[in-house]
Amino acid sequence: MDDGAVSAEIGYVYTFIISSILLTSITMLSTGMVNDSTRASLRMMLTDIATHVENEIGEVAATGAKTPNATIEKVVPLQPGGFTLSYSISATDHILYVNATYQDIRIKKPIMNPGDIRIRGTVSSSARAMLIRFHTVNGTAQIDMLVD
Repeated sequence: MDDGAVSAEIGYVYTFIISSILLTSITMLSTGMVNDSTRASLRMMLTDIATHVENEIGEVAATGAKTPNATIEKVVPLQPGGFTLSYSISATDHILYVNATYQDIRIKKPIMNPGDIRIRGTVSSSARAMLIRFHTVNGTAQIDMLVD
């Protein structure tokens, strides 16, 4: 048996194993970087949506605070810019939440709420638009987020 041939085969096996480990490591690193970049982009888009909706709610709240017995309605498109993104929007009296449907990303944004206006509602991005309605119920000012 030729000892040189056996050591050459062992060298090829070691080279193959090391190459495979390096290739797997590079692939895992690249996949991780792409996933991180995708999540960062999604977070930026959801933050932009939260800011836009918060501004619209704040505008309706400010107008409603000036005319407390009026009913004010504003329609806000949910998929601006021609892109499709799956998310839901919900609100409490002072906080707006935008949640990605298929990722574990949640944006929390304070709402400008002049006075003691009750803000409630949940809307999914599957709707084309959201209706923000200010009205008074039993003497309490209220903003509802509804599907338009």
